[in-house]
Amino acid sequence: MQGIYSFVDAFSTRRKTVEDWRALAARGLRRAYIGLETGDPTLLRFLGKPNTPAEAQTLIAHLKEAGVAVGIIVLVGAGGQTYQEAHITATTRLINALPLDAHDLIYFSELMDYPTATYEAQATTAGLRLLAASEIEEQSRRLRAGLRFWRQPGAPKVSLYDIREFIY
Repeated sequence: MQGIYSFVDAFSTRRKTVEDWRALAARGLRRAYIGLETGDPTLLRFLGKPNTPAEAQTLIAHLKEAGVAVGIIVLVGAGGQTYQEAHITATTRLINALPLDAHDLIYFSELMDYPTATYEAQATTAGLRLLAASEIEEQSRRLRAGLRFWRQPGAPKVSLYDIREFIY
């Protein structure tokens, strides 16, 4: 478990090559955590994210080729009912296309609108119906079920990432 474990983003790491990541791995980088959020580019834009799913896919492929494990974080509940089907389909399609293995992690993180966040107001203005708790659970179940490697030997581990444990 010794080494460096760090968050990275798909938009500020665009210029890093596989060789750059290999050099960081040689210096101890063991795992990079990426906020994929969703595989749906329209939902990413709605969320105000500056990256695209293709950029995240390239970043993850470069990290894996360099020998760095990844932790992928997917938002559950983002986009409400309006984006739900596209979110599930595009996200599972993207994750299934990634070169993941048993060293990797996939986290499902429920969208939390903490007091200074603006998501709920933005969603209301856009006319989105937010998902109820039971619908969020169902979306999480469907995302897991869509992963082709779910519960297979050598597959990445899938877990909950509860952001409430990290808000101070």
